[in-house]
Amino acid sequence: MKNPFKLFMNQLIDYAGVFPPARLPLSRALENYLSYRRFDHHWILARFICPITELPRLTDLLDEHQDTLDKNPLRLSVVLTSSSELMLFFMNIKDDLVKILEFNDLFGEMVKIEVLEARIPDETVMNAQNSTKIKTFLDEFIDLLDANLNWVIQPFLEPRIEGDWQKKLSALFKGFAEHYDVQALWTRAHSLPPGIKLRCGGTLLKHPPSIQQVARILRQCGELGITFKATAGLHHPLVRFDPHGNSLEHGFLNIFLAALLAFKKNMSEEMLISLLRETNLTRIQFGNDSIEWNGHLLTLDQIKEFRKKVISFGSCDFIEPIEELKKLNLL
Repeated sequence: MKNPFKLFMNQLIDYAGVFPPARLPLSRALENYLSYRRFDHHWILARFICPITELPRLTDLLDEHQDTLDKNPLRLSVVLTSSSELMLFFMNIKDDLVKILEFNDLFGEMVKIEVLEARIPDETVMNAQNSTKIKTFLDEFIDLLDANLNWVIQPFLEPRIEGDWQKKLSALFKGFAEHYDVQALWTRAHSLPPGIKLRCGGTLLKHPPSIQQVARILRQCGELGITFKATAGLHHPLVRFDPHGNSLEHGFLNIFLAALLAFKKNMSEEMLISLLRETNLTRIQFGNDSIEWNGHLLTLDQIKEFRKKVISFGSCDFIEPIEELKKLNLL
């Protein structure tokens, strides 16, 4: 694939049709996902996101699609049970892993569980300056995954960044840095290093994260090499202000281009903020062999390399982002 826009968008959207605001029945969401895999723009589609509570129902549904899945396995991201209390979080995760193993044993090569998603318990980040608590949490979480799974998986953890967000993010990334040492990275057989999942909008947040907060997270992920994914609120390619909801709506082109440039490590936080505010598509140049914004360039090789660390965003609607890209003459 030598088209920079196609490399940028390749497998960028995870389909989350069962989540709000769509809230589709699992059967309908699965039918949608399987039909999207036959669309002209199927190459933009990545995984099907399924909450752990729906795995029993998914087990029943997959029997109806055995012929399809034998040829093209279902790629899954499973959202684990959340809890604000640390002890309850780990109790839930242990139960969730039992269910995941049982589900995986049933379907073999028909299903590939590639990603696990979970929220960091509030108790872990309550003390905004306690990076040791975050590091210990990450160690225990990854050890638990590695001990129970028998295939390689990418975990993503979603932090709450409300309140004193600068101190919280400072402690969060210091904890990640302490966890991301040589031993942590190279002694796990099954769990890849944990990534950061950023909630960009949606019904679970009072307000979307600010552009300053997003820029800080992207810069830290790039500097530390932390794999990044996003979810919710990214239906539009470019950032805009919604007068009806009186709120900011982030653009997925803004966020993912900023994320890729953050991994290039030549962008200041101020420049990332400027890019996240960019509303003029003519300033984002998708050339024959590169993407460029404001003099900052990504080559084909860099896009391909950094997309391994900047993987996707979850959306309850696959069609709307596609239609908006068409309106901008990008598809």
